[in-house]
Amino acid sequence: MPDLHAALNRYYGRLLALSALTSFVMMDLFAQYLMVIDPIDPVSIMLLRMVPSTVFAYAYLWKSGYEALPFGPRDYWAVLAVRSCMVWGSLTLFYTAIRHISVSDTTTIFQTRPFFLGWASQIFLGEPMTTVQKVAAGISIVGEVLISKPTMLFNPPAPETVITDGPGSITHASAHDHFLSWGLMFVVMLFTAFDFLALRKLRDIPPLLLLALMSVVTIPLSAALLLITRSPLIFPSSFTAWLMLFLVQVFGVLTQVLYAEALKQETAVTVALVGQFQVVPAALSEFIAFGSHFDTLSVIGAALTTSAGVWAVMNRAEDVEQETKTITLAEVPLLERHREEDEGDAPLSQGRV
Repeated sequence: MPDLHAALNRYYGRLLALSALTSFVMMDLFAQYLMVIDPIDPVSIMLLRMVPSTVFAYAYLWKSGYEALPFGPRDYWAVLAVRSCMVWGSLTLFYTAIRHISVSDTTTIFQTRPFFLGWASQIFLGEPMTTVQKVAAGISIVGEVLISKPTMLFNPPAPETVITDGPGSITHASAHDHFLSWGLMFVVMLFTAFDFLALRKLRDIPPLLLLALMSVVTIPLSAALLLITRSPLIFPSSFTAWLMLFLVQVFGVLTQVLYAEALKQETAVTVALVGQFQVVPAALSEFIAFGSHFDTLSVIGAALTTSAGVWAVMNRAEDVEQETKTITLAEVPLLERHREEDEGDAPLSQGRV
């Protein structure tokens, strides 16, 4: 079936992005459930989930014979360090924010990411956001709001409002915590937009090395934060809590690896637009886990989001990297030098008359 094989190759990157966003939703769901059933704090989650990830990632890279260990190619050290610190900050803020806002609020904020990425990609990567992508992103935001009915827009908490505890609840005692968490989640969204740009720049780096370096940065920073705040390292107190932590770790690793692989195939804007479908698995997971229900507005919103997402994904932007370029005589020596370096420092006279 050559047609099917060609179609799979064409949409391979977008299928990876779809798998990544589904994995992210599952990580979000299990992290929320963990913090509802167990008194564990976000920093402890970060520290505990990264230790096994570090061991696994470095063991796999060493087993596969990757040479640039432990910190990767020297030319990328600065970008890798900044990216690892920002990922640590975004995950810490993310776990803090979801203690006070629901998944519906989270997905609403992340639906705005394509617009920020479109602007940044144009400046830093030369990958513009097309008109179709802009319109589809706007329609998708409207559909997502109709599906999830974010608390901030439909039922903002009044001052000193107390929401009942339990699975799926928002554990805060005042509107201040809710609004602050929205601000934190907006910062997280900006951090993830930067991460998409960084991953596009780091396409030659193995995803597991990116994960390992993020873990290496996360462990000492999280430990230092616990020492500064004089907070204890809290371990899960039950088998169910340990299971939730394990699932958070598994889906966290999958999310990182799948997004890194997807961004090797597609532009950052395209991957972010595929992320607009995030509301669909998020709504389904809340329905299965917490008993949320669908109404007419939810169905209309799902239709809008799905239609806009399919429209944007099917209208693929031109690959910037595959554009033809006229090579000038001044560039020939430079190109030959890079080619010789790739071939193992072959002599300059090789292949010449």
